[in-house]
Amino acid sequence: MPQKHNLSPTDRLIALMDHLGLGTAHFGTPIPRDISGLAAEHPERLAGIVLCVPSRLDPAPFGDIADRVLMISSERGPAAEATVRAALRLPAAERSVLTGYDAPGSWSDVVAERTQEIAARVIGSSAGKLPICRGPRRRRRGRARAFHIRSRGQGRR
Repeated sequence: MPQKHNLSPTDRLIALMDHLGLGTAHFGTPIPRDISGLAAEHPERLAGIVLCVPSRLDPAPFGDIADRVLMISSERGPAAEATVRAALRLPAAERSVLTGYDAPGSWSDVVAERTQEIAARVIGSSAGKLPICRGPRRRRRGRARAFHIRSRGQGRR
């Protein structure tokens, strides 16, 4: 994949999906802003979204795909408050609360601490019942089942 240094995070994700031959994919993140541009600009490319204990959440970019959104929340703290507010604006989204889990801030690693419980909720949600990836955009050898992306950089200027 050729390096393009001026791409926005959304354009980078689209370029990566195209490179991998993915028509749609599921995304999970504790930072909704990471994929808010993708949700707003390319909702057809999102098979499902898991917002995992987000401490901040602007629901506006996810309005058109709310039926494909699963919000996993702590019982108390910023994530609980953020997802309660977002659920009011995204009534078609699912909200799942981790009983007894407190996420005091964005440094909590809920996936490491509650892996099995989160996996069960994702699989049991409407977002988890959709195919992992839909239709390759072009024929490729091999198959990607899942991958994790961490991007670093200076962001938008």
